[in-house]
Amino acid sequence: MAASNMIKKAMTQLKTPEFRSYLM
Repeated sequence: MAASNMIKKAMTQLKTPEFRSYLM
């Protein structure tokens, strides 16, 4: 499912500093 894929991507991005700056 696409949703599951997106969640997987988000989980991996959570470990990257880019994602944190994106949340700010």
